[in-house]
Amino acid sequence: MAIIEELHYVELYGDEVAARKRLISALAERCRRWKHGPNCEFLAKKTIPLSLEHENDPLCSCGKGKDISAAFRKENKWESAAPFVTRIAIGPIFGVPYVESIGDFTNRMPREESNYEKCACCGGRGKPKLLVCGGYKSISYCSPGCQKEDWKKHKLACKKR
Repeated sequence: MAIIEELHYVELYGDEVAARKRLISALAERCRRWKHGPNCEFLAKKTIPLSLEHENDPLCSCGKGKDISAAFRKENKWESAAPFVTRIAIGPIFGVPYVESIGDFTNRMPREESNYEKCACCGGRGKPKLLVCGGYKSISYCSPGCQKEDWKKHKLACKKR
């Protein structure tokens, strides 16, 4: 799948395509001011996005050409595309279920940068191995002493899980 960004093609492969399609669908739903119609593809298929396949559109047709800014329509080079465009809003990146469920990307980080490979308190490697927090399961400590020392800072995040 190639998506045009700033008039350049961006090549996507494998899971990147599915991740991008889930994100685009979520961003469109997040900011829409229009209602899904009775012939909505989302309602008929009972799934959002419509497709995770390379060449298939992830969005329904209900929002195409709606909520397009006047500035977009004024640009001569974009005028012919306006009926096919669906508005999306890109917000700050934060943890949300539709992004987090895509996959665990810790396996793509170099091992020395992973939270599992270093003590969250002192940065040590473990004595003899790291201990994983029982509640949060993504923070490791080299010793019970480090875990106790870090508890005041960590307990707020841990209790939210």
